[in-house]
Amino acid sequence: MVIIRILNFFIFLFLINIANNVLSSEIIDYETESYIKKINQEILSVNNYEKEINFKIIIDRNPNAFINQDNILFISSGLIIDSPDYVAFLGVLAHEIGHLEKYHISKRKESIQSLKSINALGNLSIIAGSLISNNPEMMSALAVNQVGINNFYLGFSKDQEREADYYAIETLNKLSLSSNSIIKLLQILESNAINRGISEELQKFSTHPIFKERYQIITEKKIDKKNKFNEKLNDEFNFIKAKFLGYSEIEGTFSFKKYHQEYYESIKLSKSGNLLDSLRLLNKLILQFPDNVYLVETKADILISYGYKKEAIKFYKKVLDVIPDNNYAKLRIFLNLDIDSLNYNQKKQLFNEFINLLFDFPKSIKIQGKYNKLSYDLNKKNWIDYFSLVNNNKNLDKNIYNNKMEELMKKTNDTKLIKLIKKSKNT
Repeated sequence: MVIIRILNFFIFLFLINIANNVLSSEIIDYETESYIKKINQEILSVNNYEKEINFKIIIDRNPNAFINQDNILFISSGLIIDSPDYVAFLGVLAHEIGHLEKYHISKRKESIQSLKSINALGNLSIIAGSLISNNPEMMSALAVNQVGINNFYLGFSKDQEREADYYAIETLNKLSLSSNSIIKLLQILESNAINRGISEELQKFSTHPIFKERYQIITEKKIDKKNKFNEKLNDEFNFIKAKFLGYSEIEGTFSFKKYHQEYYESIKLSKSGNLLDSLRLLNKLILQFPDNVYLVETKADILISYGYKKEAIKFYKKVLDVIPDNNYAKLRIFLNLDIDSLNYNQKKQLFNEFINLLFDFPKSIKIQGKYNKLSYDLNKKNWIDYFSLVNNNKNLDKNIYNNKMEELMKKTNDTKLIKLIKKSKNT
């Protein structure tokens, strides 16, 4: 009973920590996001889930992935770093998509609500009985009641996790992929758990099946047949993994090909202050892999981190020549351009070319501030009024704010501004 209370307390703190910090630690990287979409498409190609999968990548050294109550898939940087290959990574994402396809989130919400109601009614009747009878011993039933509720919920969650495990292994089978790398990843997770002092007995209080059971699920469901391991997908995965390792500054030699190791070293060198050797390695890789434009983007990222804005912008523009919808490259160009150095026509072109950033990054104060300045420089009165309202939103009554936005929308013929006003109105 004490163990359950302690575990529940730490789980509560963990969830609060996620709620407070997960968005502030989000990683924005076009290459990684595009790759995850590609892996998700592989999973969906052999399953029945048809809805869009929204996901975020977060900075967390612990290998982890989870679906929150809004059906958003969170993927930790540690999962990319620790996955032995792309198949292990695919298997974990398939597990989480299994939760979505099986409606586990909505079922969990319903079960928690039901348990809350049962728990509240049970506690009220016990407290009332104790007060009426003047028998404090009955209060101990509260603890027993809480343990029963916890055990019921843990069992319900374990069933969901088993179902998601089966879904993941069945997905690998449908794709004719070996489950060996999933076993390797589980062994890493098990070793991490043991190192943190989480024994098999304590694992029983987790919502996931114990490791022994998860190995059994793999053995039971795997089908031995031709392995259609995709070397190209794995090569792309290892470039991303090398990048994450480099920026994490984790020391060591990894099971990479030579060029992946060099990519890791080039980023690590840049992080340690050795820009010259970093660029030498990176330039070599850019020549070796002319079709990998993400190497060029990394070069721009490194240059911008050292303050070489003009040079970096040139390389970001090269990235956009190949991937015009890479809005992260657009974002970095826009935020690092010196507006005061541009003439009127250049400012007008800049305003129109990067307008979608206001929609893609609606909470960015820097983007709004720069567009506000451009609006003044270009004498765009309606836009000036719009940014003035947005900046004073907190000081205005909600109805007054919405009415002023409505008035502004009637005055303008600018379709982009109208669209932005509709998104900005308080509901």
